[in-house]
Amino acid sequence: MKGLFYLLLLINFTLSLKAEVFNSGKILNIHGKKNQLAEDEGYLYLSLNTLVDITKFSLNPVGFGKNIKFDDIKIGQNHALLKVKAGEYFWQNLQIYTGRGMLRNQFNKDDYHFTVKPGV
Repeated sequence: MKGLFYLLLLINFTLSLKAEVFNSGKILNIHGKKNQLAEDEGYLYLSLNTLVDITKFSLNPVGFGKNIKFDDIKIGQNHALLKVKAGEYFWQNLQIYTGRGMLRNQFNKDDYHFTVKPGV
């Protein structure tokens, strides 16, 4: 019974995490509420060209900050313009579900590392 409680708690927590959407045609506000850039914010343009559907994709800031997650990325070209806090980021992981299971690739901070500059 205790195990079931923890499982339901985990499912509830997982569902409450907001995932961003590619190809929305809008600026995605990851940091702040306004579309205008604050002094400590910058724009991040993501473009993924994929040959398979990607189940989950996430970027993390180096150090502290909000993780950026995407779900259900479709085959083809996918674009997103995000307003984020300036700083260093890296690709954290990529998950693909297949008919036989899940393929997950966990990246290191140095594998796909980039910087978002303020005001840009």
